[in-house]
Amino acid sequence: MIEATMQEPDATTQVPDAPTLAAPAGHHIQVSAWCFRQPIDLRQLRAQTEPPPLVRGPDLDVRELGEGRFLALARFGIAVLWPDDAEMRAETERTLAPHLGADHRCPAHDEEITVVLDPDGDRVTDDAIGLRRGDLPRIRVVSLALAQSVGLDRIEAEVEAALATTEPFIREVRTRGRSGIGARRLLQLIGTAMSARQQALVDLAILDLPEEAWESPEIDALFHSLGEHL
Repeated sequence: MIEATMQEPDATTQVPDAPTLAAPAGHHIQVSAWCFRQPIDLRQLRAQTEPPPLVRGPDLDVRELGEGRFLALARFGIAVLWPDDAEMRAETERTLAPHLGADHRCPAHDEEITVVLDPDGDRVTDDAIGLRRGDLPRIRVVSLALAQSVGLDRIEAEVEAALATTEPFIREVRTRGRSGIGARRLLQLIGTAMSARQQALVDLAILDLPEEAWESPEIDALFHSLGEHL
């Protein structure tokens, strides 16, 4: 349940009379998810940066950077820009660069999606997301789904790279019956890669249903539709 902003920092909180997207019905909004090489410390950002989040939770915060313009930050290293334009990119860099250091982006895993405000109802296709309203619950749920999609792509790439280091030794075992590094060391390498993948999936809270989805059948349907298309 979303409660007043006096709740503990890691509980999902939302301000009353919250702002919405600054766009008319039918307007196309380009939304992008930026991938970073390390987690984002949400608590540190809350304490050290302005403005404070409009919505905050254990996995994702949403801030308003200018009227009707939003930045969602996911704990597992993803930023979602509403909209993706030059001004928002500059604001995102200004907000995050002091906390993540140099060479913090991994743009190969970035994703983009078009969002359209559609008063007829929420809908998701492979090409666009239609939102009945540009309110904070929808912004947060779309941001979380998009961030999870980008995070999973990054994890799979990292695990694939880790497993690639074991491929020559696996090939030796397959063709020669043994490996130059020994079976025990080979199993350790494989186990390390798979353990990293499993821990990363846990960190992504990939199976967690957003709190907003428990409160609203509309948001629940939107979140599940996002999971099918992103």
